[in-house]
Amino acid sequence: KYVDNGGKLLLLHDPGFGPFVSINTLAQEFGVMFTVGYLYNPNEKYGIYRNIIIKNFSNSTTLTKNVSSIIMFTAGAIYTHDEEVAWTSNTTSLSILYKSSVYTVIVEKNNVVAISDITFLLDPFVGLADNRIFLDNLIKWLTEKN
Repeated sequence: KYVDNGGKLLLLHDPGFGPFVSINTLAQEFGVMFTVGYLYNPNEKYGIYRNIIIKNFSNSTTLTKNVSSIIMFTAGAIYTHDEEVAWTSNTTSLSILYKSSVYTVIVEKNNVVAISDITFLLDPFVGLADNRIFLDNLIKWLTEKN
């Protein structure tokens, strides 16, 4: 009811912080599902293979304004049929599938945003690539009225 009445909901899940079952109980109500496992890319990485560089963004949202790349740290994938905000390159794999594909990492659906990593929004990682610009855009999205 909160979201239906114009409230905004931010769903954050980090596969390195614990099980996904609890957040998916809520997330599925909004057409979003966080996956088991983590994403990795041996080619497009920052340091180690689990620190993936994201360069694919939707132009239809203010969340990605002035963002050309973000670095996510042990991110998971998100399954949805809705607005994909950011996604990996096709050389990224999900640890439980061992299959290279394109995976969604950020979703926006009306008044709901789902993000499959928390670490990239925290110090000192927020200072890398355009992570801080994305965080600023996210804060604006959360605080602006529709």
